[in-house]
Amino acid sequence: PTATEAVMVSQAATRSSASSSSQITKGSLAGARTSSTVNRNWTMGDVVDICLRSRDFDTVLTLHDADEGELAANDDYGGGTDACIMDFQVPETGLYLIRIGSYGADPSGDYELVETTFEACGDMPIAVVSVAAANLRRTPNSNGGIIETMARNRCFPITGKSSNQAWWQIARDDDSFGWISVATVRVIGDTSEVPIV
Repeated sequence: PTATEAVMVSQAATRSSASSSSQITKGSLAGARTSSTVNRNWTMGDVVDICLRSRDFDTVLTLHDADEGELAANDDYGGGTDACIMDFQVPETGLYLIRIGSYGADPSGDYELVETTFEACGDMPIAVVSVAAANLRRTPNSNGGIIETMARNRCFPITGKSSNQAWWQIARDDDSFGWISVATVRVIGDTSEVPIV
């Protein structure tokens, strides 16, 4: 791109080795430059969210492996003109290619690529805090004692669910457990086998 700016923000997550990081890359498409590619090295087990935004053109986002095989694609995420690939689970450690493009034949304008990577959150499925602050409680109800209050994007492995399915049990880095409301997190992975505890 004619102008590129990257900003990274890291945040400690619940488990001692877990973390989330966000990166913003800004650039532009114009003239013969109808697409751009960003290379990323990810580790097996990472979970990645990628969003491409532009006020100037209708974005298209594709994700490829190192051999150019297409792994995921999106256009018009959520009914708008932005494109997002969410909850991508990295299948193996290595190089991945994020391809920035447009639905139109002759794109022209600026874009912003926003990536969030969740690293070492634990075995799938995982819960990611989706609100500004969420309370982790000792029992699965709103009267349960608060263990800690957690910021957005902290992540944990899910180990159980309450009988009313309103709370997830999650594992902490000290091998203890806590309960978090399903309304305060988004879930990545299959929860069909999560037991009631």
